[in-house]
Amino acid sequence: MEEAVPVFQRGGSVVCRSTGSGKCTADYQELPLNVTVALNSQGSADGDLYLDDGHSFEYRDRKAFCLRRFNLLSGRLLCRPATGEGRFDCETVVQSVTIMGVKNKPSRVNVHVSGEERGERCFFNHKHMQRSPKQVKPH
Repeated sequence: MEEAVPVFQRGGSVVCRSTGSGKCTADYQELPLNVTVALNSQGSADGDLYLDDGHSFEYRDRKAFCLRRFNLLSGRLLCRPATGEGRFDCETVVQSVTIMGVKNKPSRVNVHVSGEERGERCFFNHKHMQRSPKQVKPH
C-alpha cells in the first residue's frame, strides 16, 4: 500500500520544485521545474526562484546566480528578474505550471516567452493544462 503525505501551500504563494530526485545538487541542475501557484482570496500570488551552480562560491565571488520573481496578478503569471544582480546561465526549464484556487475555468491559456514572436496555446483539461512538448526557460 502506498502512503500519501499531504503537502500544504499557503494561498498567495508560488513554489518551484524539481520534477524528480537526484543524488547530488548537480543532478538537480538537469531536472525541469514544476511551478505551483496557490492563489489568495484576491486571486494573486508571488514567490521567488534562486538558482546557482550548487557547489562553488561563484554566487558570492562573481555574482553567478539567478534570482527570479514569479507574480500572478489579474490572471497573468509573470517571471522577471527579482534583482539587477546576478548572472547565471543554466539549462533549467519549467515543465509545468499548476494554479490552485481558480474560481472559473479558463477558456484558453497563452504562454508568451520573451524574445519569441508568438505565444503558445495551452489546452485546459479539467484537472491540468497540457501544452506542447517545448519547455520554457525561466530566465
